[in-house]
Amino acid sequence: MPRGYRCIILAAFGWLILAAAPGKDRQPQSDNASASREAQSGLDKIAAAIKEANKSPQPDPGCDPDKEDRHSDLCAQWKAADAARDSFWAGVTGLVIGGFTLLAAGFAAWYARQAWKETKRGADAAELAVEAARLIGEAQTRAYLSVISLKGERSKRGLVFSAEVQNSGQSPALSAQVMLDIVDPDGNELRVLPEQEHQIAAQSTDDMAYCYFNRVEAREWTGIVVRVTVAYADVFERLHKVRATFAGTLDHWTETEWSELTKGVHVASYLRAERDSESTANDGDGQPAKG
Repeated sequence: MPRGYRCIILAAFGWLILAAAPGKDRQPQSDNASASREAQSGLDKIAAAIKEANKSPQPDPGCDPDKEDRHSDLCAQWKAADAARDSFWAGVTGLVIGGFTLLAAGFAAWYARQAWKETKRGADAAELAVEAARLIGEAQTRAYLSVISLKGERSKRGLVFSAEVQNSGQSPALSAQVMLDIVDPDGNELRVLPEQEHQIAAQSTDDMAYCYFNRVEAREWTGIVVRVTVAYADVFERLHKVRATFAGTLDHWTETEWSELTKGVHVASYLRAERDSESTANDGDGQPAKG
């Protein structure tokens, strides 16, 4: 509401209150004259306010871009519009910058992941190379055992064996033990467990501890097959086993002299050879051949 109308309403409202207020005791005639003057003064103020309100408002001079007029409504509205526009474009600029920043961060993360993959691939390859070099070094250094011979003789309680083992490696063989699997003429396999451990130096040969096969009936066997197993550890604390097979006849074995068995003969081959030798010792009717 314009300011002039507010003044008119307030003046009229005040005059009506003064005119309508009753007095407890009527004053003399002079009081009436004073009241009339006050009423007239109020009416004069109302008339002046109406006249002021009827005046035409001065036109708004406008608002130049470089001019600030705090008494102009139009200038204030333009300033508010300019501020809103600047705020909008500032927001758009921030959004664009944020988008580029996010894109750059994503690219940096992708690049970092690719670099990590390449680094891991290189590290894995280096680890494999180190492991391969370690295995090659161990293979060139560790002990290599082989059973080169097996000897046997009769004893009062059965048979006794002695295995000769060679270390062709560049380091000693530790805790070497020999175990025998003996096949009797009926094809039954009997095991002789190790009793002692040996340490065999590099590039050397050693006779293993005697293995006793305590079966009296073995003294009467005509042939035997023995599988020799040697278990040992190298200096890298890795376990290894080597095996060899030996066979021979027992008809010439004694209790005082070692007899060497033949290496590399399998059970079936030995039994076949034994049958062939028996068949050639007889003629066609099953009688022993004549000398």
